[in-house]
Amino acid sequence: MSGYSAFQKPFKITGPDGTVYYEGAGKFGVLIEAETDTNDGDGIEVGGAAIQDSATVVAGPYTPVTEYVEKLVVARVTAAASVGFIGVALNKFGIEGGKGILAGSGSIVGVRCTSAAIQVGEHIIGSATAGLVAKDSTSDPATGTVLGECIKAAAQEGSSGNYFAGVYVNPS
Repeated sequence: MSGYSAFQKPFKITGPDGTVYYEGAGKFGVLIEAETDTNDGDGIEVGGAAIQDSATVVAGPYTPVTEYVEKLVVARVTAAASVGFIGVALNKFGIEGGKGILAGSGSIVGVRCTSAAIQVGEHIIGSATAGLVAKDSTSDPATGTVLGECIKAAAQEGSSGNYFAGVYVNPS
């Protein structure tokens, strides 16, 4: 593992056809198992930011007849005003109730973004393009709208047309 410190792991995001979209070091803080709502036909791409699906109950009730059902239901980011960021998808969440793992608070990973306009130190928030994030153009973003802080300027990965920025996941 030369080239990586003891606290970093090699991290690669590949598409279904094998195209490498992001390759570098990743540090994982909280890893979160989650799923998409069965009514959400969009899914979440690898490297996509996920927000809490506020229309879905997070935890089910406990009764003597049924087990306590706890699940975190997420949706892909859909707007610049998206709130309730949870983390970044480490695998593709399929449509119609897909399940996966999110890199949550404390993680350092690549996140899909709109373009190369995000610079180190800027807050990363939702964007008008569903499934992608962008930089915050204000110095005081609204509570709940921040995924984290950019630690690697956004760049296009290969000739895929996809952009990724390095993010320190710290929802606020």
